[in-house]
Amino acid sequence: MWRIFEQKGWMSTVLAVVVCVNMMLVGMIWVRDRIPLPEAVPAQTKPIKPQLREEYRMEPESVTQKGKWRVEHYREYRVLTDLNGKLLKKEPTDQTANLRYWEDGNK
Repeated sequence: MWRIFEQKGWMSTVLAVVVCVNMMLVGMIWVRDRIPLPEAVPAQTKPIKPQLREEYRMEPESVTQKGKWRVEHYREYRVLTDLNGKLLKKEPTDQTANLRYWEDGNK
């Protein structure tokens, strides 16, 4: 049988390739049922951190009246949102601001 590989010409080359391919296919079919494969493969990546947007906002806290002065008090808040704009966390900072207005009663 192995003499066909010793002959010269393209026909023997094609025949040798066909025989080798068929032997590989038979081997793959035979081994397919004999090697157990795992049903699930564990994940190799780390969990993805959600993308967050951080911003600081001044929000009104209170309004007081001192004589003819009207004082508006504001506090700064640190706001965390996701990329869709959903509020995740809101915490006050130490930063405050006050705006003073003179009210003379002529409106």
